[in-house]
Amino acid sequence: MNQLTIVYADNAGNLLAGHDLTRCLAPHPRIELQSWVETTSFTVAWARPGDGWAGVATTQVQFRDGYEGTWTDWLATQSISATFSGAHGHTYFFRARSLWGNPADWTDEEWGQAFTTVLTESAPVLVASRKLVNGRGVDSRTSWFLAGQAFSYTLLISNTGNFCATAVVTDPMPAETILLTGTLASDSGLPPGLAGDAIVWSGTVSAGQSVRLTYALSPTAEIQLGERVTNAMQIAGSILGPLERQAAAWPAFACWLPVILK
Repeated sequence: MNQLTIVYADNAGNLLAGHDLTRCLAPHPRIELQSWVETTSFTVAWARPGDGWAGVATTQVQFRDGYEGTWTDWLATQSISATFSGAHGHTYFFRARSLWGNPADWTDEEWGQAFTTVLTESAPVLVASRKLVNGRGVDSRTSWFLAGQAFSYTLLISNTGNFCATAVVTDPMPAETILLTGTLASDSGLPPGLAGDAIVWSGTVSAGQSVRLTYALSPTAEIQLGERVTNAMQIAGSILGPLERQAAAWPAFACWLPVILK
């Protein structure tokens, strides 16, 4: 009886119940990396020794070179780790999934599971910086706003490198909006300012730290349903030059359902 393993899974290969699972199923692969490495070759692992994974389940691993890069197949292996070779200043994103049963679709398109930057000499890295509208990312249709309703932006300037960054942020406002000047704020240093039709900020971001900038816009009457409000910020001060991050908001309309009383 000690040799028996009982597993109950659904059609997608998801485990619902089982007995003595270590003899049958591998855990979900998960990559964890430090924010930077000082050698061009480094180890990427998606399981720990003793997990009972090696030789049992095949793992597919993908990477991409930089935030703007394309996800590329790297490995399909039963090993739990491998050595990756990169170049100084480049940030590499990784993600992994088990090919046991019916593999799940990739769900981490933007950031992957982990990333690291190769730094053979000290430098600031601002690749992890991002822009959010109403707390959402690049292009989420859950970032709705009603006519006349202001929507908020959060600019996270993150330095994952090993040297202090002198960051310069330029964030042009969409033509269909006006700035609520009283909402300009920063959690470090001076708040952002306004130069023409752009939000601007400059300051230092220490290694391993982030600065949060916030402001709000009010839409004008010209925005039509179905038209998204998109704008992109430019960030200077990272090791490989300026970066761009964007976010989008979508106009919505209120709908009141009839109330039927019995």
